[in-house]
Amino acid sequence: MFFLFSNGARFLVVTWDIFFQVFINYGPLPNNRLLRLYGFVLSSNPNDSYDIVLSTHPTAPFWEQKQKLWISAGLDSTCTISLTLTDPLPKNVLRYLRIQRLDESDLSVMQVNATDGIINKSNEVEVLQFLVDSFSGLLENFGTQLEMLEEQLAASVYPPGGNAWAAAHVSLGEQRVLRLARKRAEDLLAAAESGCGRRGDLSPLARCANCDKVSGPFMLCGRCKAVVYCTRTCQVVHYKEHKFVCRVMNTASKNGMEIK
Repeated sequence: MFFLFSNGARFLVVTWDIFFQVFINYGPLPNNRLLRLYGFVLSSNPNDSYDIVLSTHPTAPFWEQKQKLWISAGLDSTCTISLTLTDPLPKNVLRYLRIQRLDESDLSVMQVNATDGIINKSNEVEVLQFLVDSFSGLLENFGTQLEMLEEQLAASVYPPGGNAWAAAHVSLGEQRVLRLARKRAEDLLAAAESGCGRRGDLSPLARCANCDKVSGPFMLCGRCKAVVYCTRTCQVVHYKEHKFVCRVMNTASKNGMEIK
């Protein structure tokens, strides 16, 4: 093995013996990027994500005032934000939309750094309802829904490694992320409407992950500790839907990643 320098560029030249194995690390990429960049996918990719673009036209009311608030929050009038399995509804999504929906009375009393938490109940409810509706619309646009895709992949309807098989895995991963994002928004919306929210983040552990019951006591998922259930029956019923995400969250937690 040696380095070769040519015209200022640096190349690594390696001599291989026959039957050597080569392992290439592509990094923590979601299936949609792996397929687009390298032509393959992973059947159970813990790094699956869905990118959303948030944008506000400069002709919108109070755009200049809101732009200052976006910049102070580390954002811009147009932002691309990744939703992931471990953080399906990033704080920056909420920060952006809270600012976007400020009215004149809110702007007159806003502090530059005051968009990190809930501004007021009506603003929060409007933001969260918009997210629930948007995620639902995106999910409806998928040609084949998640449950059907899981059944088709389990039954080998798509030839493994083929284009249809790869596209099915991309769709599966994106739908999983969007369903988690919608569920998170629904939980936050329920807490905001009931008046349980504080000026800051709302707890996602406020309702049963299966039946949406909001009164306790609840059982915490012992593996990922990210969802709760009102009964053992609800936990068993929800297991098929939750098991993949549970495994991803548990692995992320063991690796020191923060689960949102």
